[in-house]
Amino acid sequence: MIRWLHAIREEEEGAFGPKAAGLARAIELGMRVAPGFALNAQDLEALESKEGWRAFQEALSQLEEMERFRGVPLAVALRPSGARLSGSDRSSLLGVGVKGESLEALGEWLGETSLALDLRRRFLKGFAKLLGKRGHLRAGERLFETFDHSWLEREVGALEEEVGLAGASSEDELRQALFLLAKGTPALVVQVMRYGVAKGGHSGAGVAASHHPLSGEAGLYGEIVWGRMGEDLTLGRRLGCPIRKEGLPEHSESLEVRLPRLYSELDFWIKQGEKAMDCPVSLEFVIEREHLWVVQFSPWPLAGSAEVRYFVERVKTGSLGQREALLRIRPDALNALARLEVEKESHAAIGVGLAASPGAASGLWVVENEEAERALEKGSPYVLVRHEIGPEDAMLVRKARAVVTLSGGLTSHAAVMCRALGKPCVVSLRGLKVVGRQLCRFEGTEVADLKAGWLTVDGSRGRVYEGIMPLRRFGESWVEEVLGWAEGHARVPLLLWAELASEVAKLGADGWFDGERAWDKEGQERPEWRFCMRWSPGEPWPQAEAVLVEPEFLVAARLRAAQAALCVGNPQVPLTKGKDK
Repeated sequence: MIRWLHAIREEEEGAFGPKAAGLARAIELGMRVAPGFALNAQDLEALESKEGWRAFQEALSQLEEMERFRGVPLAVALRPSGARLSGSDRSSLLGVGVKGESLEALGEWLGETSLALDLRRRFLKGFAKLLGKRGHLRAGERLFETFDHSWLEREVGALEEEVGLAGASSEDELRQALFLLAKGTPALVVQVMRYGVAKGGHSGAGVAASHHPLSGEAGLYGEIVWGRMGEDLTLGRRLGCPIRKEGLPEHSESLEVRLPRLYSELDFWIKQGEKAMDCPVSLEFVIEREHLWVVQFSPWPLAGSAEVRYFVERVKTGSLGQREALLRIRPDALNALARLEVEKESHAAIGVGLAASPGAASGLWVVENEEAERALEKGSPYVLVRHEIGPEDAMLVRKARAVVTLSGGLTSHAAVMCRALGKPCVVSLRGLKVVGRQLCRFEGTEVADLKAGWLTVDGSRGRVYEGIMPLRRFGESWVEEVLGWAEGHARVPLLLWAELASEVAKLGADGWFDGERAWDKEGQERPEWRFCMRWSPGEPWPQAEAVLVEPEFLVAARLRAAQAALCVGNPQVPLTKGKDK
């Protein structure tokens, strides 16, 4: 039943999920990974039986023995390991099992009881979120973070009452947490905690990657938060400090300055990971009293143009052939090749933040899930505005035209999701705030409700505008090179609607279609094209003599046609090595 992380094979990713498979790969490469095990869908179902629960408890006892050797009471993290950016994404539950005597013992080990209380509060907030109760961070609610002992005690007591855990044993809490998570995820990782808040030495948590997410430039990139938990960075509750000292003051808070030995170790593992995975990679890590622990190892999604640049450069260096490069460019990255930008500012931006994922888009602003659903029912595009974005918001992000968060950095969930999906994103926005369900504009102490309506998000420059701004197509210098590869493999005619007939040559289409008849760009009627089929990103490539597309998707369509010609069945070809079909 129980599969220890080190025993999971690469081909078992489908059963145990990408998070478990990534950690197994990290262990195989020699990285220091906190002990743990994984459960697949059958294992989670078996927990309801006495035999299944007994086997689970025996595995926990082994983890407890390992922690006893370190002198730490057992606390585990429950990490869902479902498919990335799927509707089954869930946030991890941290600090499961920390209560009563173990809470006091953990507080003593960490160096401050309030740190253990804060971990308990995090668990209860996550538990409330799974129950759909108000204890979790809602849209419009600013997280109040403090290590004040008396406040934390009151908060923990109130949350325990709210979620019904006031008198529950540690085993009851664990069982309830497991069953709640099992309802929404196909696989789960159970892993002992490592603490970025530990006193008595440098501690922190961060994200490191092999390439800059926006430019695609190779080299160690990442952020770290000192004395905090990793979720504070990935959920955007804290802005991280760059890992590298380049461009920072001599006495900066960078990892390279504070702990150069661990910086070198992290750089080594990132290079080893990229070599093994044959793609850009990232590590989520915890530094606990100057010891480096890896808590996630996975492919690193670049912005669409950066991903294409990555493959172009690999072809130029001879480390990858054109055919494989074409197959490995993700469809979502292709969408970003046809991205738009604000053509001209007709009025000033109402908010400015960090450019987290390039491109521009307009839509009705929404804060709550219900508002997004109503907009979709009416056929209206929407822009999602939140304080923070978590894994459970993946489907909302996928359906949004653009995403704005009032907190976070380039390694936050919002930024990473949007780059993977090719959507514009601005994080750490200043000038707007969320109050309840209302989006407000403020300058200094003056606050005024923003009228319901449209926003335009410029993820390339980190700006948000009220209303719909004029947009234009943005061309990358290496797009023509990739199109050249595609021309050699597929020449499916791409058509525009007849209304754009005069723009066909300018936009690079092959002809136009009026609903009944088709013409090529020279104006000759082409009867064989009249049974054309429409296509837009995210859909399977149609088997047709000609394909009808919107002008902004022409580049993506040209490349998708080449992929379809090279791949029977139009599979979604992953970035990682050895999985192309």
